[in-house]
Amino acid sequence: MAAATLTLYLLTWNVATRSPVENINSLLNLENMNSTGKLPDLYVIGFQEVDSAVWSDITDSVTHTDPWTDLLQNTLRDFGYVQLKRRRLQGIVLNVFCLSKHFDLFRDVDSESKGTGWGKFWGNKGAVGIRFNIHGKNICFMNTHLKDGNHLDDRISMYNRIIDGIKFDVDNRNKILAHDYVFWLGDLNFRLGGDLTAEEIEQYVKDGRLNELLQYDQLSQNIRDRHVFTDFKEGTISFPPTYKYIQRSQDFNLERRPAWTDRILYRVNDETDIHENLRVEQDHYTSHPEYDVSDHRPVTAMFDIVVRQEVPDAA
Repeated sequence: MAAATLTLYLLTWNVATRSPVENINSLLNLENMNSTGKLPDLYVIGFQEVDSAVWSDITDSVTHTDPWTDLLQNTLRDFGYVQLKRRRLQGIVLNVFCLSKHFDLFRDVDSESKGTGWGKFWGNKGAVGIRFNIHGKNICFMNTHLKDGNHLDDRISMYNRIIDGIKFDVDNRNKILAHDYVFWLGDLNFRLGGDLTAEEIEQYVKDGRLNELLQYDQLSQNIRDRHVFTDFKEGTISFPPTYKYIQRSQDFNLERRPAWTDRILYRVNDETDIHENLRVEQDHYTSHPEYDVSDHRPVTAMFDIVVRQEVPDAA
């Protein structure tokens, strides 16, 4: 039996309460992948700052959708996808779509949310998570919007409250980090340390000196120092900072210091007895500057993960 893999296409985008764009096909790379016959098995799409018309809907919505989710549904159904699960925490929305042929393979599908905003519980900041089991592997996706501005300690504190506060309704993998695979995306809002001005950061970008600029990245520094996102990994960043832009422009809004606020991380659980059977291969990690309706740029990544190992033929 050959090893079974899942191809995951992940997207994070802070849409800044803007109305949906007319066409999202290029952002999801649908036509290109459809023409090669290699559509992803799953699309996992996290939005932040979706306009929350129903403010009382703090945790989830069954009867009320949102226009960005409607756009996804209308787009992806034409390529054979169905919605596996959706979770909303005010403006934080996470959708998982799967190819319809896979729908019956998923077990223990569940979702949870945790507000960390006003009063340490309101949902203007926080996280939503969706998890499931497939071929015996437990997989979790998190979409997060953390504290903005120069509040590094608050971002780290929010992360820890999310880790401690989210408990899924499953017997033995109810915590986020207990899953075999965890993918964490969102507007994590980590900024650039140091004393560089906005204009100096802009010049670094224009000069193509991204690697030098990334040395100031607070998220990378605090992952290395094991203060946050311990044991998570990230693909190579080769795209410009994703925030803050003048809307409908390719120019930075220099009222804020540009930074890579929008990220996609992943973690393989090295404490499970099947760790040797787990593997992640990342295909791409990039931003999409052509989608300029927001002051953030969307970021996508694609992964192949092993969900069933190869079984040797009997002699």
